[in-house]
Amino acid sequence: VGRNSIDPYPPDSIYHMLVARKIYETGTIPMWCDWQYYPLGRPHLYPPLFHLVLAAAGWLHNGDILAGYRFTESFALPFIFFSTWYVARWLFDAPRAFVALLIVGMDYSLIFTAAMGTPSVLGTSLFSIMIVFFFSGRWFMATALCIVTIYTHMGIAPIALGTAVKAIESHPGAFDEVRFVLFGTPAFEAFSRLLERLP
Repeated sequence: VGRNSIDPYPPDSIYHMLVARKIYETGTIPMWCDWQYYPLGRPHLYPPLFHLVLAAAGWLHNGDILAGYRFTESFALPFIFFSTWYVARWLFDAPRAFVALLIVGMDYSLIFTAAMGTPSVLGTSLFSIMIVFFFSGRWFMATALCIVTIYTHMGIAPIALGTAVKAIESHPGAFDEVRFVLFGTPAFEAFSRLLERLP
């Protein structure tokens, strides 16, 4: 039913649109998925940020969630290109960043996935920029982006937090422990809030 009504979007995208529609209709973040596993349902474990963005985009399009999704989708690929360029430029320089952008742009599977506009695409791009802020010592922005990443996709959250811990372990003395605690505490708190939703 979902494929025929929102064709040709893949099942993942349809699921995210259904969550966004539930948010738009009820005004709350659903904790139980009864639209896909009817009638008993199952816990809805996805972090809410991406679905809130979709619901807001749908609201901008007079409640048309599909139009809101297409609007959001149009920003996905440019954003992943931007994050790739930003990280490569930070690691190397502008010419090499441009070459990295060309290489990434030639990967069809990446382009196809990015164009779908899913939480994993947004979370991965945010995570890349977060790493730059983290190693540049911009702790406030790194903390904010880490929390946003956690509330975008749970699968990326352990990677983000693990990278931070490994950086401290591998480079003792290179990071201010107090600032790391200020970074890690709200990030771990945000992650633990999501874990509370697990059955």
